[in-house]
Amino acid sequence: MEERIKLIYILGASYSGSTILSGILGSDRKALNLGEVKQLPSFMVRDVKCACGAASSNCPFWSKLVLDYSQVTVTPPLSKRISNYWHLIISPGKWNNKESLDYTFFQELLSQTSSTETKILVDASKSPHRLLALVRDNRIDLTVVHLTRSFKSVLSSYKKYKNKAVLPELLKLWITRKSENGLLKKYKIPSLAVDFDEICIDPKNHIQQIGEFTKLNLDDYLINIRNRQQHINTGNKSRFQLSESFEGLVRKKTNSNLSKVQEAVIRLFDH
Repeated sequence: MEERIKLIYILGASYSGSTILSGILGSDRKALNLGEVKQLPSFMVRDVKCACGAASSNCPFWSKLVLDYSQVTVTPPLSKRISNYWHLIISPGKWNNKESLDYTFFQELLSQTSSTETKILVDASKSPHRLLALVRDNRIDLTVVHLTRSFKSVLSSYKKYKNKAVLPELLKLWITRKSENGLLKKYKIPSLAVDFDEICIDPKNHIQQIGEFTKLNLDDYLINIRNRQQHINTGNKSRFQLSESFEGLVRKKTNSNLSKVQEAVIRLFDH
């Protein structure tokens, strides 16, 4: 019988704080933070810069790995996503268990890592479509952290980084949130719901709760984040300065850069 692989999966929307949360989880030496695994196939081809400062091809971690990135379940085309949303939100019934290639990918990755301390992998892909594949494979021992954030905070962050129209992203965010809740409820997936805004307000208690749920030691997470180099080559720019980015959010409330009209429309969706 194949050994089960322990995986912590962060489920949530883009700009919900997953890069920082995955860094906090990766502060425990038992955990290996892989960032957004769904992005690895494209990011490795593009040779994106790792959090260590080196390009992926020169990174002391990623450059040593010989992996088949085609085994990673990525975000499917729009037609498939619509079909998945139908199954997650509306369609009744159950699926059969199905082995995924992700297990083989994780297995190969673990066999090539030099650290004998690594017991748990962290995947911050967030996508319900990817979780859809992982949860069906009994060989993956899955722990799900459902990361939420107010629509206002998510879209304010989106506008800051993308500077694009907010309302189309609001509709996408609303559909994503519905599919997340539908997936967890329909298939009775045990998960811990955490609000990133609440983590920033009261980090000590919320991070302790996350540590207890994931069975990780996060007591000294800020010290460990500073002292332990995490090789994250996906996610946003906060991966380059995890502790500074998080401490900055804790010290001051994020100012909204949304118009009054945008905030009014967002309130209609976020309830």
